[in-house]
Amino acid sequence: MTDWVIAIKSHLRPKLFAEQSYKMLKHNNLLDITTVFVVSEEEAQQYRDSINDERVKIVSVGVVGVQQCMKFITEYYPAGKPFFLMDDDAKSFWYFHQQDDGKVKLVKNADNLRAIIQEGFDTIQLYNLGSFYFRHATNPIWLHGTPWKDFDTTGKLFGTSFGVLNSDLVNTPPGTGSLDDYFRGINFTKAFGGTLSFNWCGFETKCGITPGGVQDNGERGTKENRLQKTKADAERWLVESPEYAQFFAGIILKPKFNMYQYKWKNRKQIRKLLQEQGYETRLLTWKTWYSVVSDQFIPNPPVDV
Repeated sequence: MTDWVIAIKSHLRPKLFAEQSYKMLKHNNLLDITTVFVVSEEEAQQYRDSINDERVKIVSVGVVGVQQCMKFITEYYPAGKPFFLMDDDAKSFWYFHQQDDGKVKLVKNADNLRAIIQEGFDTIQLYNLGSFYFRHATNPIWLHGTPWKDFDTTGKLFGTSFGVLNSDLVNTPPGTGSLDDYFRGINFTKAFGGTLSFNWCGFETKCGITPGGVQDNGERGTKENRLQKTKADAERWLVESPEYAQFFAGIILKPKFNMYQYKWKNRKQIRKLLQEQGYETRLLTWKTWYSVVSDQFIPNPPVDV
């Protein structure tokens, strides 16, 4: 599967995009397959002027909102089209390389993003997994013993970067824009039993902090009332969407992002929940590390744990 593309949602960040994600994608030779989706044609022109590069498509969605933009993207691409969605403020891509002695080494400002995204799409196609995401965990001590990639059955599909085959599973219930990552992850978990997690790579980014984007479109409130707005939204959906709420253990405060989000139930609880409702459950993991030398995906069979 080599016909995948990169999609980026962006709002009020033409300069930031030019200085960060654009440069990172250029470093990884991915500009010619990148499309940036913005709110208006006026804003689209600001982005074109900021990067001055015709290789990158800038498309006007015509409306403000995370969900509205995602709906537009799923209608923009044909059904089944593989696309990798990522943030507009990714300063660099990094990954951990496993050395001959078994130790792992952090590789900063890496240029092999194309190969790892390709590995993601090859894996979900070969094993019918539906989606993959980058875990963005940078502490090798905390990750000790974790494989290069495995099948996450906890419902996660981080919105900062994920790859899918285009379908309506990407879209979430109206009004869930500030929490759409959670609802989208549950959609794919119900359909495929989980999501594919790449545990040892990610982007250098300031998710939920940088001005612009969802921080300034009103879905998370203003800087002054964000806590109240996000808490009210999270509480509301616990009541109004029990089919999603059953995956959550409650609401938690994320001080780093100054907002409330959901706390997932643990893997055992979610696996039992899926089984009780007749959904497929799988626990797969891959021990083979990404090969820096070959830059080539090797379809080694996963281990069913």
